[in-house]
Amino acid sequence: MIEIVPISLVCILGFALATVISKQFEKDLERLIFASFFAHIFSAFGQVWLMRYFYGSGDILGYTAMGEALSAALRVDFYEFFPEVLKMLVHLPAVVPVEIPGQGTSTASMGALACLVTFFTGGSAYTLCCVVAIGGFLGQVAIFRAFRNAFPREYHVRLAVCATLIPSAVFWSSGFLKEAVAMFGFGYVVYGIGELVRKPGLVPVLIIAGATPFIGLIKPYILVGCLAGGAAWIFFRSSDRGNRITGGQVVVALFVAALGSAAIQRLFPSYSLEGLGQQAAYYQEIGQLSEGGSNYQIADLGEKSLGGTLIYAPVALFTSLFRPILVEVRSPQVFINSLETTAVLVLIFRAIWRRGVGGTWAMIKQMPMLAFCLAFVLVFGTGVGFTTTNLGTLSRYRMPLVPFLWSLALVLGAEFEKKEATERSAVPPFANLTS
Repeated sequence: MIEIVPISLVCILGFALATVISKQFEKDLERLIFASFFAHIFSAFGQVWLMRYFYGSGDILGYTAMGEALSAALRVDFYEFFPEVLKMLVHLPAVVPVEIPGQGTSTASMGALACLVTFFTGGSAYTLCCVVAIGGFLGQVAIFRAFRNAFPREYHVRLAVCATLIPSAVFWSSGFLKEAVAMFGFGYVVYGIGELVRKPGLVPVLIIAGATPFIGLIKPYILVGCLAGGAAWIFFRSSDRGNRITGGQVVVALFVAALGSAAIQRLFPSYSLEGLGQQAAYYQEIGQLSEGGSNYQIADLGEKSLGGTLIYAPVALFTSLFRPILVEVRSPQVFINSLETTAVLVLIFRAIWRRGVGGTWAMIKQMPMLAFCLAFVLVFGTGVGFTTTNLGTLSRYRMPLVPFLWSLALVLGAEFEKKEATERSAVPPFANLTS
């Protein structure tokens, strides 16, 4: 029963925050934002229930146990152990009276974060998940803000759904998990990139700088996708939104890509080009050692060079974006995942087939935010496909790209449907009866 107090306080605070945020949008969008908040809170409780009573174990319960043990140490001697917990949070060696696995990695960072939330709220797994669910909600709203500033008003309802209400993105951004924690910072990085592209200045830079640590400490490879997307966005952006690509755009995009790549490789050496092939092979090998009814293998386990690995990139990308499909269903979880992936596969195929490659390319030049969506999906999706080996967990790992994949599907489709509707309205009523 003691859990009810911190959970209630966190939910009330989140509700007040959601109320303030939703008032900043038009009425039709306000309802969607509120629906997203409640969906996140509901999913937070669902995450804990599934881990405790269905699976019996899971990352959430492991992080909760670490957080409770570390917070107990803080209560004994706050001044001695609080600095050590902060060191653990930023991947530095720390001395604590509790055995924490993965010292110097994001796993220990999650334990330290669980400790801080537990210590200051007195909460449990439910409280941890509710706190992260509110952060995930804020991150997804920030992504929608970037969409709203980049697309015409007629697309905003669809984009609000894409950014804040796609089931897998809502569910997996609502548990105390690495991807969910990173989602908060990721959303504001995307928003900051959008503001930097739209009106360069100090404020967008500060937004990006402030949000990046949330990704870098937990899921740094998301930054690689952000870099690709930001460079593509800048490349296609022009002052008059025309079709002409200027030399200045090319220079600026290449400069951003080179500078960002150098920074990522300096801060996270394992994400250098030389290490990508080795990482893909390593994760494939580890995945095959674990038992699972829906395991899969993409690359040759003996191939560790980047060039040899990239041969399998199309398969990895398709796997990340569209699997499992309905014919691969072997369990209830995979069935639920397959409904969403099969739906988006049909929508993407339909939009590109009916518009054609040329029409799709023309839309990307007219709406540069689509270039960000496409580049992020391609880069991040390929990486997830290579480093994930189980269809059941794939939905969780690809979660950051889901809003962008659905935006591609629905914006391309909406543009085509609008064109068809215009053409139909131009035909006089009963014209076919007068022939």
